[in-house]
Amino acid sequence: MAKVQAIKKDVSAMDRLKEVQTDEPDSKSKVGEYKVGKEITAMASRMWEIKQKKTELDAEFDNLKADLLVGIEPIRMAYLKEGYHESGKIATKPDSDGVTHWVVVTWQDKYEKILSKAEPALRELVGKEYDSLFQLKHSITVKSDIDEADLNEIIDKVTMEKFKKCFNVSLTIKPTSRFTREKYNIFKADKLQAIGTLVRQVFQFRTK
Repeated sequence: MAKVQAIKKDVSAMDRLKEVQTDEPDSKSKVGEYKVGKEITAMASRMWEIKQKKTELDAEFDNLKADLLVGIEPIRMAYLKEGYHESGKIATKPDSDGVTHWVVVTWQDKYEKILSKAEPALRELVGKEYDSLFQLKHSITVKSDIDEADLNEIIDKVTMEKFKKCFNVSLTIKPTSRFTREKYNIFKADKLQAIGTLVRQVFQFRTK
């Protein structure tokens, strides 16, 4: 009989969850090249031009944001000594009508995702204050391909009462890959249009 490994009492639930994290696989898709008329070609050409300008403006805007944040950091630090504030505003030069506008910067209580593997380095940097400044948070989802019998077994073992207490459950309908790939062959145009009012596919435009 296989030995069941005992769970050490000094091992926290968060430590155990670190061992079962799941990496999301990269997704790749094929690109079909369409032969179109002059009207759609003109639309695509204009989209490409606008997207290129937008990309350049977005890059300039991002650079300005980064430089502005660096520039105002010491000024903000001085103001923070008088009391915490989330937002600060900076006056612009008067426009052609003599009106002064404002650029408002808000520091939200939100951060980019920090993977748990950064904990040792972060803990070393922060020192003894780490546990009061940072928390290890969990986000648990049931694997989409889990067998229903296995899921029922888990719920039965945990009990529904405990399951409801520990988990937020949201049920959604997800179209299968077959729907995405074959819907145009399965349904006629009028039926596809009706389905489309309930099932809205996500589109993305990009330029190359």
